[in-house]
Amino acid sequence: MKSREKKFKVKYNIPDDHIIFTFSGRLNPEKGIKELLLAYKKARPKKSKLIIAGGYFFGSNLKSTFEAELAKISKDISKDIIFTGNIDYKDMPCLYAISDVMVLPSIWNDPAPLTVIESITAGKPLITTYSGGIPEYVDTNDAIILPIDNVLISNLTKAIIKIASQEQVRNKLAMAAKRESKIWTKVSFYNDFVRIINSK
Repeated sequence: MKSREKKFKVKYNIPDDHIIFTFSGRLNPEKGIKELLLAYKKARPKKSKLIIAGGYFFGSNLKSTFEAELAKISKDISKDIIFTGNIDYKDMPCLYAISDVMVLPSIWNDPAPLTVIESITAGKPLITTYSGGIPEYVDTNDAIILPIDNVLISNLTKAIIKIASQEQVRNKLAMAAKRESKIWTKVSFYNDFVRIINSK
């Protein structure tokens, strides 16, 4: 493990033998963070941590009433949940490097969430939702994609348990993400853009 990544784990008191689930993004209701916390509480995978990276207000230490609600939900399992607040963008590679699974359960029509793209580019297994433009970037080869419905929390719980207990599932998703990321180049994006323009 690189020294920067090691320091990151030490800073947040994360044991090396723990599976790390990570949410990165604004702590707004539409990002599905409340549903994720409730699902993680139900799943309670052994030897795991859930990192919540981000805040309600970018670049600020201000707290929202929604963040207070999240803190209340996670109070009884606070030893397994790490609220980092906003992380400097230069430290984001460390966050992705130490994470085993990214969980980004958006519950609104998220057009093109950067964290989904970054997760795949980093070669990380992903649990996400059929939200907005997300299915345009990932498929069932490199992600567990869940419908946004009234059993989302239950399905999130099952997905967390599955991916925590089955290393082969994590490895399969990670390998697919790494393969996919290799074709996400400036050239491929340019060619796609030209193809779309010419098809109009």
